[in-house]
Amino acid sequence: TNNFSLLPRADRVGGNLVRAFMMEQRGALILALCASVCMSKEGGSLSVSEGQSTIEVNEGISPSMLQVQDHHNGADQESDLVVHRLHVGVGHPVNAALFGVGDDWTLGADTWQNATQLDGIKALRVGATRFPGGACSNYWNLSAANGATFGGVVAPCGQATCQNSSRWCSVDRKVRAAPAGAFATAAFLLGPAAATTESNPVIDLNLLHFDGLTAPALVDAVVAAAAAAGPTVLPLTRWELGNEYYLPSDWQPPQSYGCSPVSHPAGYAARSRPVIARIRKVGPPGARVAAMGDLDELLAPPSSPLHQWNAGLQATGLVNDVDAVTLHDYGDRGILAVAPEYQVAALAAWGHARMRLVVAAAPTEWPNKPIWMTEFGIDSGTFKASPFLAAHNHGGVKAMHVLGRVLGAIETEGLVEVLQYYSLGGQGWGKDAGMLQWATDRSGTLVGDAVAQMFAHASAVATRQGASTMHVVTFGPDAAKMQWGNGTAPPGMAAMTCLQAAAFSGTDHTSYIVLNRCNGTLNVTLPPPPPSLSPGGSTAAWTIYDCGPKSAIGFAPLPNSSHPFPWPGPIKPTTGTTAIDAVSGASIVLTGMSTLIATVR
Repeated sequence: TNNFSLLPRADRVGGNLVRAFMMEQRGALILALCASVCMSKEGGSLSVSEGQSTIEVNEGISPSMLQVQDHHNGADQESDLVVHRLHVGVGHPVNAALFGVGDDWTLGADTWQNATQLDGIKALRVGATRFPGGACSNYWNLSAANGATFGGVVAPCGQATCQNSSRWCSVDRKVRAAPAGAFATAAFLLGPAAATTESNPVIDLNLLHFDGLTAPALVDAVVAAAAAAGPTVLPLTRWELGNEYYLPSDWQPPQSYGCSPVSHPAGYAARSRPVIARIRKVGPPGARVAAMGDLDELLAPPSSPLHQWNAGLQATGLVNDVDAVTLHDYGDRGILAVAPEYQVAALAAWGHARMRLVVAAAPTEWPNKPIWMTEFGIDSGTFKASPFLAAHNHGGVKAMHVLGRVLGAIETEGLVEVLQYYSLGGQGWGKDAGMLQWATDRSGTLVGDAVAQMFAHASAVATRQGASTMHVVTFGPDAAKMQWGNGTAPPGMAAMTCLQAAAFSGTDHTSYIVLNRCNGTLNVTLPPPPPSLSPGGSTAAWTIYDCGPKSAIGFAPLPNSSHPFPWPGPIKPTTGTTAIDAVSGASIVLTGMSTLIATVR
């Protein structure tokens, strides 16, 4: 009654020759794996038996999961037939700091002892964070734990008071109303910082209001707070010298940075050097210091008039005095220049593309200096400027954007040491872009979007106990490429493959994260594990998230930190197990615009 047309082809699953059929129904392609066909569909479950091997789907497969969307980007029917084998490269120690999430911690309504918030951080498997946060770092006194009154210290445009900094005065009122010590640095280290995987946040120092004479005391205050926090907190080895002084002004209300010496490279270097010296003297062994670079300048053409901050830092020699360079990236407005029919694919791949651009430019600008990307995200203005993109703000495509950046950082093989998405969402300006929100029913519970759901799962498999090595994954020359019609590929996306992946190995398992940024269905083959890992045979347990434009958008109750993965929402995941052949591995069909997370044991 449905008029399926069957197009046979040969393939391998679990080492057994099987036949795959493309079943065409009103232009939609559905892939079924068949051998001596034994297929049943009962209660939303599907199992396909082939010889000794069984592929089991535990969750219901929705039509949007199996259907290849009507698309303007991605692999066509011919490239759907290509087997995409994962080639796992040499391993490097797992770096949980690449799964970082930041926020403006001093702007929220909650103290740092909120148990629900702390369990939410643990549930998300946040690798590391940053304190006090972004722009709020420029208005926070790490010695006195307040955000509006600075005593007699240097202020950029006169004393910071309620006349010219109302946001920060509201912060000060909140701090004064809280119990004593609630917003002390030690409280943050024992609260949100301790809830992260590493318990070693990036400490961002306020050089806007504190000069070369007073700023070193901030270092002493933080070191003392870490000592007071005790062994729960790891030694604080990451120190950042301020936040975005290369911008013309601060946010809401605009307060010009231009009247402060730190808005110019020479003044910034002068204030930074005494602080660097103090960190080297009183900081823990292995303490590292990062100076800020300007990513827009880094990626601009050499003739651009923007080249002022980075060139000025080079002229001062400050880059030679630090261990790393920090970059912030909200450069996603370029998505709006992409033809509308390609914008979803561009959004999914944009984070990866930006990392490729950084890899191409940063080593030349700052030789032998690692990059700390202490903020990246999607400018909420980008979504507001495009109703088409606004529809995907909290959906699966955005989750692919974030995970693509993380996997892109892994591809840099150590060039990017720190990566933090902005933002967690419970504080400050990050609410539009944040992974989490407080439930609107005022129940005091947290809800998470698709970014939270997929980020937490990916971070869990990457940093789980026993995972010791992360690997770059590549594909063969025949791998399907992203297509852009008759137009030019967006920056960083030339010859970009549909698939992006990374692997994480431990003593008893290997896990994979694979993104399919195209709309065509692709055959992904996981390599077999070494015999020493599983002499009795191996199985791949996998989860697929449908991230296409028709996937769930919005929020779902945030599970607690002990809840197993995958979480049930907001995207309904499909899960299953596949036996792995010792020679050929295991093939998994990955539908268009979807994400695969699999673990082989």
